[in-house]
Amino acid sequence: MLIHGEPIGSVQSFQQFDTSWEQCYSICYNMDNCLIAYYYQSQCELYQFGNFSIQQLSSSPIEKLMGIKKNLPEDECPTGLLSSNDIWISDEMGHELSLINSSSSTFTFIYSTWKCDNETGIFRRDTVFVCIGVRPFPSNATCQDYDAAVSLCETQRNAIVPIVASSNLIWIDGRYDTFIDETHNGFNDSLFCHATQTMCGYIGHSECSNISYSYCDKTYDGTCWRGVACRKEVFMVN
Repeated sequence: MLIHGEPIGSVQSFQQFDTSWEQCYSICYNMDNCLIAYYYQSQCELYQFGNFSIQQLSSSPIEKLMGIKKNLPEDECPTGLLSSNDIWISDEMGHELSLINSSSSTFTFIYSTWKCDNETGIFRRDTVFVCIGVRPFPSNATCQDYDAAVSLCETQRNAIVPIVASSNLIWIDGRYDTFIDETHNGFNDSLFCHATQTMCGYIGHSECSNISYSYCDKTYDGTCWRGVACRKEVFMVN
């Protein structure tokens, strides 16, 4: 997004050099850690993601230009500075950039990051991040029912959740159209293959790469459920 404006306050740029305006914002666009390219009098200043303020200008005797990076789908363009928060995942971390309108022409960026522990991966659910990992049943009880799956997650202070994994049969959230995980959007939003609202959800079916449903017993028709996908809380880094 290109606007007339300038940074305000004590924030410092991480790079500063002479170049053209086109080169200035292009360099920032291609740098992962660059949020804003600021240009005036043939000088380019690059600012990284963080908490700081800018002032939008309607006009200026000396043209002051800013290129602000927005994380949007390829077919979507921003409708304004306050159009929406940017939420994305990169480098195994969750990122959120929000913008607060401090006054009619002053805006403040608030940048936050989240991460998971080493045993889980980070996923996005609408506007929140969650950590999800597969937990195997104990070696002396390799085949277990849905209730045992819920118990295993609860004892580790986790919540049973939906996730797509790739080894054996794994229980996931969803029993009789009832879901434990409050960030899950329910039965109708599940990517199911063999669906019924009177059974329990699982993944690992040989003919289904998404979600299947079966009776909630630990074994059924020669199959064995060996673990569960659990959700853990995400940690805010800053």
